[in-house]
Amino acid sequence: MDERLHGAFGSVRADEALKDRTKAFLAREIARRERRSALPVRRLAPVLACLLLLLVGFGGYQFYFTPVAAIRLEINPALELGVNRLGRVVSSQGLNEDGEALAQEVDVRFLPYEEALERLMADSRVEEPLEAGALLSIEVIGDDETGTGEILAAVETCTAGSGNVSCCAGSAGEAAEAAEHGLTLSRYRLYTAIRALDPSFTAEEAAALTMRELRDRLAALEGGASSENGGSAGAGQGNGPGDGTGAGTGQGSGPGDGAGQGYGPGDGTGMGTGAGHGGHGHGHS
Repeated sequence: MDERLHGAFGSVRADEALKDRTKAFLAREIARRERRSALPVRRLAPVLACLLLLLVGFGGYQFYFTPVAAIRLEINPALELGVNRLGRVVSSQGLNEDGEALAQEVDVRFLPYEEALERLMADSRVEEPLEAGALLSIEVIGDDETGTGEILAAVETCTAGSGNVSCCAGSAGEAAEAAEHGLTLSRYRLYTAIRALDPSFTAEEAAALTMRELRDRLAALEGGASSENGGSAGAGQGNGPGDGTGAGTGQGSGPGDGAGQGYGPGDGTGMGTGAGHGGHGHGHS
């Protein structure tokens, strides 16, 4: 900086004391301006650091709390679990009145979805109807086919020891189409299968029946269609030779009795009957 000042004032005609004072003043002014220009940056550094932390934190929050798949349970309580990319339950929502009560009283948020399923299935509101023969329907909904397939496989493993459990997977689009009819995905699939055999069947009827009743109705319709298409009954009549017997009376020129026996062909279904011709007997006096 001294060299720059010396160059700028080298040709100015003034005493040395004035030059020195002027150089010192300009040096101080330049330094002051440099400090002032750097000050906002230093003051903004903590603010920028906090902003960066907020952005990172918000991104992490979004990553953790954004569901990528849903697991729906329906038996009489019906509820939906939201599952994040880490396989943790981040939301639990009832789909009917009983499901809302179950979701509030059995908190499964932040648990691995396998553990959440075990807790819900151990609750008496699910366990008792299941043991009584009701059908538990479990759906895995998501657009990532690989991810939903992995969750479905894990759900099937978790429920392998329980009878009357039906598991399926589908896309969000399929679930939305079912919702347009007021049905869950499993109900909607049963509804469309029943409607294909009975066009008078309505979505309102499907919503009113239990899952067990829907399956039984479909089985009855499929059984009836099978009987109409493949079953037949008939009766036949056969012809065959039959045996017949006849009693004959004899005539003689003298007193005496005679008996004769004859055989003749006959027609019948199974056993035939025939008319026999009596024989002629001759008596001897």
